[in-house]
Amino acid sequence: MAISPWSIHFSRLAVEGNLVVLIFGLGIFFTLLYLKKRISSYLILGFLFLGIATHTYYTERATSFFYIFGFLFLFKEYLFKDRKPLIYSIFVFLLFLIPHVYIANTGALTKRLMQVSYLSNSSFANLNYIQKSIFIMNNFLDHYFQYFSPKNLFFNPGNNLGRVSPNLSVFLPLYFLFLLLGIRGLSSNIGKPLFKVLIFLSFITPIPAGLTGDAFYPLRVLSFLWVLTNMVSYGFYLFFSKIKSNLLRFFFVFGLLIYSLFFIYTSRFVFYRQLMVGGGGSFPYLKLVAELDKYKDKKVVIDSNDRSWGVGIVFAYLKRADPKEIQIQLQKQMDGPYYSSSVNPYNIFTISNIIIKPINWSEACDKNLLIVGDKYSVSEEQVSTHNLSLVFIVNDVRDKPYLFAYRPNSFCNH
Repeated sequence: MAISPWSIHFSRLAVEGNLVVLIFGLGIFFTLLYLKKRISSYLILGFLFLGIATHTYYTERATSFFYIFGFLFLFKEYLFKDRKPLIYSIFVFLLFLIPHVYIANTGALTKRLMQVSYLSNSSFANLNYIQKSIFIMNNFLDHYFQYFSPKNLFFNPGNNLGRVSPNLSVFLPLYFLFLLLGIRGLSSNIGKPLFKVLIFLSFITPIPAGLTGDAFYPLRVLSFLWVLTNMVSYGFYLFFSKIKSNLLRFFFVFGLLIYSLFFIYTSRFVFYRQLMVGGGGSFPYLKLVAELDKYKDKKVVIDSNDRSWGVGIVFAYLKRADPKEIQIQLQKQMDGPYYSSSVNPYNIFTISNIIIKPINWSEACDKNLLIVGDKYSVSEEQVSTHNLSLVFIVNDVRDKPYLFAYRPNSFCNH
């Protein structure tokens, strides 16, 4: 896990799926521990974490259910001998489903699936029942089996949010050999609970992603990648245990570490730096925070737009804004239905003397004002019309101008 490209990449993005690897993994761990230790509290803890997992990421609203049903089926002879811990555990799991029922009428329960699923295809609604069934089956099977493709997992690089960083596959190619060894080891120990569960999980965890329109989107199957990593790790262990010389073991582990870190370093700090954040991203805004410390006596307006998505919360974090004040500013989002069209996607953040909002040019006539935006925020015509002076420039990661700060040279007429 520590040197796998997918786990390093996604753990450094602000995505909810990271949390589910921990929470869902704890659910699996405690349910397996119950089979080994026969302590009732372990089963209850396992179902508790599986219930929490349904709130961490959309996919686990399905996979947690699948796992519980599969767990009951695989180990029914043992579980139903003492039903009391099982009843308590199911009750705890169901408690965590109550919020889902409560918000079901807001659209929050299934809205995201409709946004990313091929079921939202305009042509799908015009099909008859048989055509719809065939359409769903064909798309599901095609997308589902994409996640078992060695090419996609070990050899095909990606370069967008749903994939890992440029020129890097989900797993490094060498790991494919360890996976084959791991699967072979699993097949010879199929009677053990751990191996039964790993094989079962490998089939159910890609199911939700199979319903989405993207053919291969690793971000939606982090639990599946976690399962595969366990199999890869088991294959590594089997290979490692065959090496008798401690010196050879050292060089093998050291060589694997260097092999992994070399590819991850070149991808994240060379290709990723140039191809993905070279055009801006958050980097210029990180530099802007330090630059604005020189202008605490000014009212600073930072343009909020699609190109600066999320910059408000970035500034709230870096400027250590009081969370209570931010909550008050976002009260409309918190009070209303989450998917209501009345919610303003461009929230106004006020953090000390800094305001993150769309530029209102009728207010751009105060000498105490500082307007900050990219090259599309302030045109040459606006500079001339509003008599603006350039104060400073913030470069991007390629050391090219990206953010521009202007000061109006006229007073507002009130």
